[in-house]
Amino acid sequence: MSKTKKTSKTNESFFSRLLQRTKEFGIKIKESTGPFFKKQSDKFLAFSKEKYYYYLAFFVPIVILYFTFACMEMFPFGEKSILTLDMDGQYVYFFEQLRDVYTGKASLFYTFERCLGGEFLGYFTYYLASPISFLVVLFPATMITEALMTIFVVKSGLAGLTFSIYLSKTRRKNISGFIMFPVMYALCSYATMYQFNTMWMDALIWLPLIALGIESLIKEGKFKLFVISLALAICSNYYIGYMLCIFVAIYFFFYIFTKPFDELNVIGEEKHMLKTFIRIAIFSILALMLAAAIILSAYYSLSFGKTSYQDNPFDFELRFDILHFFTKLFAGSFDTVRLIGTPNVYAGTFLLLMIPAFYMGKKVSPREKVMFSVLLSIFLLSFSINTFDLVWHGFQTPVWFNYRYSFMFSFVALLMAYRGYEEMDEFSTSFFGKISVSLILILAVIQKTIELHRYEYIDGSWQDVPTTPGLTMVWFSAACILSYILVMYIKQKSNMKSFMTILLTVFVCCEALGNTVINWDGELKDGGCASRASYRDYVDDFTPVVEKLKLTDPTFYRTEHTKYRKNNDNFVLDLNGLTEFTSTFNSSAFNFMKRLGFFTNNPTIKYSSSTPVIDSLLGVKYVIGSATTDTNGKLSGLNSVPSMYSSFRDGNYTIYENPYVLPIAYAVNKDMEKLHTQYDFFDGNESPFTVANILYSSMLGEKVDVFTTCDYTTNKGNLKSISVDEKGGKSFYKNGDSASFHFTVEAFTDGNIYMYLPSPYTTNAKLLVNGKTIFTNFFSNDTKKIIDLGNYNEGDVVTVELQFTHYRLYIWDTQNYFVQVDETKFADVIDTLKAGGLQIDEYTDTSFTGKIN
Repeated sequence: MSKTKKTSKTNESFFSRLLQRTKEFGIKIKESTGPFFKKQSDKFLAFSKEKYYYYLAFFVPIVILYFTFACMEMFPFGEKSILTLDMDGQYVYFFEQLRDVYTGKASLFYTFERCLGGEFLGYFTYYLASPISFLVVLFPATMITEALMTIFVVKSGLAGLTFSIYLSKTRRKNISGFIMFPVMYALCSYATMYQFNTMWMDALIWLPLIALGIESLIKEGKFKLFVISLALAICSNYYIGYMLCIFVAIYFFFYIFTKPFDELNVIGEEKHMLKTFIRIAIFSILALMLAAAIILSAYYSLSFGKTSYQDNPFDFELRFDILHFFTKLFAGSFDTVRLIGTPNVYAGTFLLLMIPAFYMGKKVSPREKVMFSVLLSIFLLSFSINTFDLVWHGFQTPVWFNYRYSFMFSFVALLMAYRGYEEMDEFSTSFFGKISVSLILILAVIQKTIELHRYEYIDGSWQDVPTTPGLTMVWFSAACILSYILVMYIKQKSNMKSFMTILLTVFVCCEALGNTVINWDGELKDGGCASRASYRDYVDDFTPVVEKLKLTDPTFYRTEHTKYRKNNDNFVLDLNGLTEFTSTFNSSAFNFMKRLGFFTNNPTIKYSSSTPVIDSLLGVKYVIGSATTDTNGKLSGLNSVPSMYSSFRDGNYTIYENPYVLPIAYAVNKDMEKLHTQYDFFDGNESPFTVANILYSSMLGEKVDVFTTCDYTTNKGNLKSISVDEKGGKSFYKNGDSASFHFTVEAFTDGNIYMYLPSPYTTNAKLLVNGKTIFTNFFSNDTKKIIDLGNYNEGDVVTVELQFTHYRLYIWDTQNYFVQVDETKFADVIDTLKAGGLQIDEYTDTSFTGKIN
């Protein structure tokens, strides 16, 4: 017993001494570090008091984004680049062209580098009209990706700056809040995930100024800020500008009903509300008038047919489960940028702690609480009900990156959170502790019940990979919540309030960095990411070949290529071509190219191989192909080039010259005027070979078949049956697990045999030519076009076999699946048309000068 007591006493003495020494050590630390912390805090406050917080609101998001580039190993911190999704397939090429416009090498109004030539102003108004876009001209041509990175970060910095300006003009002065909340706004999930659609980012810059302008217009009758900011927002991107116009109407009424009348009429004006209604209407119209050049140009571009190529259902249905929406309020909640994704409304975990303070704050008026709730509800209804969402999107269903107005929800939520932040000191730590526990419980429920959809590239295809929220959301968000609570507790219980406020701001920035990295990592996996080298190597390798060709032949002609990187290569290679991929496509050109047998898939038009008949018709004089994979008619496949073309080698490339090319303009018979009344080219199922024969016949004023149908027979193979319906379709039905049948084709002359098997359905089939597999995915992707089966001698027999597993293969019965070009007849036709060709003396992007007989 005595021994036990002695041990207990010894332990008690030991712990007492340890506790005493710990206290003494803590006092020493406090005495030594306290002045340091106070000194640093005073420096920070001194730096901020003269509105230097504007600089921080601008530069902190930029610094965080550069840390993100480093974490993602993006150039110059690694091999990756910002080239993902449409940034890789569209925008980088359009910015290349914009740089040429700024440097005087290209026209703003027209370009021949898009399919068949067309207006460039539509590209400018939709993609490039942002005032920040001019930064591309400050970088050398070899640094276009770095120029785009700079545009990214500058826009994020400006979004933080304008939000800070809004807060400083409308809220009580709070230096940390003027830095922290702008960072949360500039790096909300919308801003980071939609960053790669850079033309939408300007809206985040202008939104706080538009809101500030509306408030100034209502309270003081001042209109300049409202008019200028709204006009610039529409000019920057008319599409998101349209959504901002809806926001203007909503926010106007929201603000009127939120504030008492004496705050709305600080100038003491009679009939103030009536005059305010008149002002908002007049000055909104004035803003639209200032942006009229952009609006009218955009309307002109859209009138070519973009709006007619979508089925936009107005069904009144819910789009997602409300619990799925709650996941997007937390950090790291990326799901997908595809259409099934939920709204990107995250703007910081700290926001979730402050909004309850907004609702419980005694100084926040009930009217303010009600109206903010109504405003959030409007956005929630818009997100969840398809009809409302469609109205926001200009009555066009987004293909990817849906809920393109969700940044407005984040803006409103941050205003509520900031109001709660102003009242934070009125609440005890236990209040926020209860909120934290509630949020962590919600995270637990989400983790157990919600299934997210993410896409990954697996086994050569994009696959939907359902997953439950894990470390990237639940634990990261929980860690953020606990960190904020700890800092808030220390702030209330210690005398280091200034330092803890700074630490709180640092934690907000760290969370923004973590969320941005998670979002970008998910998005790059979702859409793929190209390395900087893959872009630069392609351009730097290909460009010298084009430049040499232009020096050798400086006349006007069209050139295409078969070694693709993307479908807008012509813009960076400076080629007058046919291939194009853009959201502002021309439906007439699209339909025309489809009827001529090119691959078309809204909104893509692609040249990968063609025929001399159609190349000559469209003025394609040269085709640049790989020296190793292009075949010049020796093998069948997508990259075949007609054997009638001459060729010469230039490094890694072979340049094929079409000797039958027609000039850009040539005289034709008056029968061409009757063409549209005699034939329905755009809606019929005629073979492109038939269409070409009709075109040439109309041009000459006499019937001529430049394409001649080859004799062929159909062998049923192991098919169950073959039937032809009244619509002109031929069905091949399988018998058993798989089916195969083949055509036997005889060449009537020396030269290439061309095949066109049109089908309205996408059905994977294997195509074999003389027993060799050419395509494993025929009737899908790039194979919906004229196919070159190779070069043959007169009398050669070619076997074309199709194998499929679907119960039926459906093909339009055009009667001329296989054709050859009668070269003698074709040469005579070309000579006749060339005799009336335009002889060009000079040309620019917008004019031709020459002579015609």
